[in-house]
Amino acid sequence: SAAAPAPTLPPNPDAALRFLVRFLPIARRTIQADGLTLFYVRYWHPIFSAWREDRRLVTIRYHPEDLSRIFVSSTRKEFIEVRYADLRRPPISLWEQRAAVKALRDEGQRSISEVMMFRTIEQQRRLIADAKSMARKVKRHSPPAREHSTHGIFEQGASPSTASASAQQPDPIDYSKPVTAYDVEQW
Repeated sequence: SAAAPAPTLPPNPDAALRFLVRFLPIARRTIQADGLTLFYVRYWHPIFSAWREDRRLVTIRYHPEDLSRIFVSSTRKEFIEVRYADLRRPPISLWEQRAAVKALRDEGQRSISEVMMFRTIEQQRRLIADAKSMARKVKRHSPPAREHSTHGIFEQGASPSTASASAQQPDPIDYSKPVTAYDVEQW
């Protein structure tokens, strides 16, 4: 008897996307007049116009690494891809969103808006980009590590070779003494 073929991913992109969506985290929301809000971000799709009349409860699946699109389903089988209501917004991750909300809360903000959150994320991204460029400049303009001066690091009278040698060598081991065993709990 022949062995059954190994299971593989579905060949077409739609099936692969459906496969991915099954493993994404889930949230449940009700469609409101202005669309759907998840993590202080507003989402909109034309089908929401029909769904908001009966305040339909929907299941949302979202990718934590990219909150620019979510997958919304009113039934268990079919879903639609929904984008930000404001398409000018950049893609963000859930971790960036949480860091921005935490930063705003630390500043004393009680109510957080989508605008404030995206502004904070942009500031955080700018801060990281500036730090990376400064690090590159420092690396580019600093002398290689072997040319660094050791003047002033060691105590007076101690040379770099004796100071590093004494720090690296532990006390000598006396192998003529008997070995002491550690107490061990017997099970």
